[in-house]
Parts: sequence; C-alpha cells; structure tokens
Amino acid sequence: MSNQITLKNIDKILTFLTLFSSQDAQLYAINIEPLTLDPYHYSPEFNIFITALSQENFVIPFDWLTWRSEAMSFVTDPKRLNLADISTIQKLCSYHVRQERFCSGHLAKMIDNGHFLTILQRLQVIRTTFI
Repeated sequence: MSNQITLKNIDKILTFLTLFSSQDAQLYAINIEPLTLDPYHYSPEFNIFITALSQENFVIPFDWLTWRSEAMSFVTDPKRLNLADISTIQKLCSYHVRQERFCSGHLAKMIDNGHFLTILQRLQVIRTTFI
C-alpha cells in the first residue's frame, strides 16, 4: 500500500478545517460515571475526521513509538509546524491516532490545545504549493 498523498487526499482532509475552526463545535464529551474504562466519547463528526485520515493516507505505518519525542516537539512548539512537509503531517496524524489507543483522551488534548487546527492550517498552506 502506498503512502502517497494526492491533491484529492489533501482536499478531503481540508473539508474538516471549518469543524476545527468553529468555536461552537463539541468534538468530545467526558463521561464522569465511576468505573468507566474510557471516559472520552468523540462526536460523530470527529470520528468521521479520524476515519478520513486513514482513508486519505494520513495515517501511515511507521515506527511511531520511536518518533514520540519528535511528535511532541510539534505540540509544544506549534511554530515548528510552519516548516512541516507532507510526510511530517502524515507522521503527526499517525502518531496522534495511534497514541489515543494507549492514552485515552490524547485526541481530546490535541483538540483543546488547537494542534489539529494548526495541522490543518499547515496542510492548507502545503496545498497551495502541492504539485
């Protein structure tokens, strides 16, 4: 399976920019019931976004565990994303989706801190120069 990204892949993911730009979007809820194994419940719209990341080649197989510190450097210093290429965007999306499986609420944190919005904004810039 190819990890190649096409203009169509980028355009499909960019349709979610308005979702992450909306101040009113409720992309997840937290269940505060006792004995809940996974208290985070993501909205249908957010789950569609996660599915689209996989379908559009933004979730790729690679050794994401060894790339953890690199991924987190983009979270702690969002300006680094201004230099990210399409391959880095793929790795970031892959890392975040995979990390949620081991750390419930990771995706919620990336929503709250604006990281997904920043990734999509960078993808929009990349799209203008994409050949």
